[in-house]
Amino acid sequence: MCDVVELVRVISEQRCVEAEDEFEKARMNSSERQKVQLSAYDDDEKIESSFIIRRTPDQKYSLLLWRDSEREVVLDVQGFISQSMLPPLTSRHSSWRNPLSLKQNTTLLGTTAKFSSACAALERLYRHFEQSFGKDQLKKWALPSVGSTDSAMPAIMSATRFVSPTSDLHLWPSALPLLTDAMDVDGVVKTWVGEGRMAFTDDNYVRYTEMKFDNGHLHRTITDPSYFRAGHLVEMGLSVRAVENRSHGPVQHSFLVHLDSLFLHNRLVSKILSDNAALRTSLASHQASVLPKTTQSMPKKRRVEEGDMYDFQNVTVTNKLSHLSISSVDDSKEKHEHVSEAMAKSVENIGTD
Repeated sequence: MCDVVELVRVISEQRCVEAEDEFEKARMNSSERQKVQLSAYDDDEKIESSFIIRRTPDQKYSLLLWRDSEREVVLDVQGFISQSMLPPLTSRHSSWRNPLSLKQNTTLLGTTAKFSSACAALERLYRHFEQSFGKDQLKKWALPSVGSTDSAMPAIMSATRFVSPTSDLHLWPSALPLLTDAMDVDGVVKTWVGEGRMAFTDDNYVRYTEMKFDNGHLHRTITDPSYFRAGHLVEMGLSVRAVENRSHGPVQHSFLVHLDSLFLHNRLVSKILSDNAALRTSLASHQASVLPKTTQSMPKKRRVEEGDMYDFQNVTVTNKLSHLSISSVDDSKEKHEHVSEAMAKSVENIGTD
């Protein structure tokens, strides 16, 4: 588990702030990526003119779509991973009582103005959804925060289920061919799907990528999700939606931030955290080696054996005899003093006569 206080301190260093800022600027300066930057939608009028909300035929989901193409909106945000729960599932999850409760998720932190704008844009999108529902039909939602109460930082967290109910197959096609071995090492997801219990749809598939050099060229490639860790500078693709809560009470919906993709850009902060951890371990080992080794032990128990009892009785008898001897000497001394005193008086009387 990452030390959040240390993570915040490191990402606030100038070199890390500059790395995040340069990544964001590169995205904003790209003609292809500029339109899909979450930070660009910290504006109610722009949200209204760019997006529409459509409900699925079964009314279960309310999705944010592009107004011009009516395709689902996926927006990008750059930041440092604070914590995550990513594939693969292990064999211990195979007997999980409710597989639908298992979610892959990532939480990002950032220190730049663009990250703050992205947080504000996400809050605006929630209010945009709230306006499309009746009063109190959409549950309250707020950005999560990371850190202590005094120094808490706003964060962006997105999640998606590992699997979906089979009823979702009429909304999203199966994506089982896209499920790599790295994403399902122990075959947990494949087993659930094979048993007909669950479905792995296009909505469950998260694209994990990173930049790699190959033959002198830098290109984006699919990567193992287990490579991602706290401190990595990443780009997270997310979508937003409202989901109906099936219950016996009044119909309500929850606002969800859905994880669509994760792109590993820079490992700088993670390396700094690892170096710091190694340094602390080294210092602790050094201090332990130079400190004087002291051992403290409890007093040994006195166990009484038969020989000890014999010695104890001898000591007791000796003490009694000694006491008797002393008493006899004291009595004799007393008698002697008494006789001496009587003889002295007799001598005194003779002299008087």
